Amino acid sequence: FQQRRSFGEEGGKLSSDKNINRKYYFVMLAATIMRFCIAAGLDRESAFAICSVYINKADAMTNLKKIDDLEMAMIVDFTKRMQENRKKNVISKQVSRCIDYIYKNLHHKITVAEIAKHLDMTPSYLSKLFAKEMGTTVSAHIKEQRLIAAAKMLTITDYSISEISEYFVFSSQSHFTSDFQKKFNMTPKKYRDTHFSNHKPIHSEA
Repeated sequence: FQQRRSFGEEGGKLSSDKNINRKYYFVMLAATIMRFCIAAGLDRESAFAICSVYINKADAMTNLKKIDDLEMAMIVDFTKRMQENRKKNVISKQVSRCIDYIYKNLHHKITVAEIAKHLDMTPSYLSKLFAKEMGTTVSAHIKEQRLIAAAKMLTITDYSISEISEYFVFSSQSHFTSDFQKKFNMTPKKYRDTHFSNHKPIHSEA
């Protein structure tokens, strides 16, 4: 901590006002920590939001000791968030392979038994491991990824909604529409009307 203080005090003056000078160094440190955390895997939007909160707090302060305390709190906060992020993102090789298999076969019917057989695992063990590491079921993950892929297809192609529904093996267009609306809070048609790319679409006959 003392080394951090000496950097802010002896690293050169950015302002003749001690309070402003301390704030400048606070911003520099906050930006450096934020960039490091992003590079280490922390979500960019979250990192920017955290950094912005602490910079705004420091900007409103007039007491140097309080800025020092806030700086330490910021470092601890970023450290804890990185630890939580690492725990959350620890995925076993089996689950990683499962996710990869699902992604490559979104347009085919996929069952847990089929994936388990491909991975040389029992369906029950795969289901428990996946739920533990991903916080959701294999079936729910498959559906979510299909809906995300379908949403993307709605924005960059002119395939009909029924064609997209069939491509991602939904049991029916009405089932697809219902699931899509639950996830995106709008129908596939509304989503396409809202997000359709201005670029030339990929045509269904291509």
